[in-house]
Amino acid sequence: MADHALEKALVTLGRERTKRYRENFDRVYRREASEPNEIWQADHTELDIWVIDD
Repeated sequence: MADHALEKALVTLGRERTKRYRENFDRVYRREASEPNEIWQADHTELDIWVIDD
């Protein structure tokens, strides 16, 4: 039987479940708040505005 090594990410997922996997290997940074309104987010995308005069 050949010795097959698993990736560290898969071992973590199997042993410590998804929360620990996300903390160590997920490429998306997730913010967590302990209270409401602790984190605010805004989008500053400029939009085209059309003014229509009757």
